[in-house]
Amino acid sequence: MKQQVKAGVIKAADLWEITERIMDTETKIYNRASESEILKREIAINLGGEKSEELRQMLEQLSVKYIEEKES
Repeated sequence: MKQQVKAGVIKAADLWEITERIMDTETKIYNRASESEILKREIAINLGGEKSEELRQMLEQLSVKYIEEKES
């Protein structure tokens, strides 16, 4: 992209806008991942009782499987 700016294909302001959008998206992804982890722990504790750690691990496996299926 920097080369495109140097070549005049895109404006530096456009590059900055794209960079901001990428940073914003990364922040949203991080926040959603954190929320997901909190919810998994909360569900495991509230519903799992003595088996809360086992339930949390199962929820994690489901999350990974869902992401893999969504990407393919």
